Amino acid sequence: MNHEFTEQYYLLTKERLLAQKELINELGAPVIPIVDAIAVLPLIGEIDTFRAKGILNTTPGKCINRNVSHLFIDLSGVTLLDTMVAHQIHQLIKRTRSQ
Repeated sequence: MNHEFTEQYYLLTKERLLAQKELINELGAPVIPIVDAIAVLPLIGEIDTFRAKGILNTTPGKCINRNVSHLFIDLSGVTLLDTMVAHQIHQLIKRTRSQ
């Protein structure tokens, strides 16, 4: 019985952790509509490789779902803008233009 309880508790905790991670990733790169077809992508904090890939993979889809034709990328909250971040932003611009 103790083993079964431990196993169920582990599965529940793992499920919650994955849900929280998805929520954090979603909130880490929100596409916020301003007016029809115009939105802003405010980026805040440090952008590492994992976060940059997530932004690059999810943002074009969010723009399509919200019928965004013009996306303003706000980098004023990014603490460090290195070449990797600049490259990922450039890739994001290229992907959203082709949508």
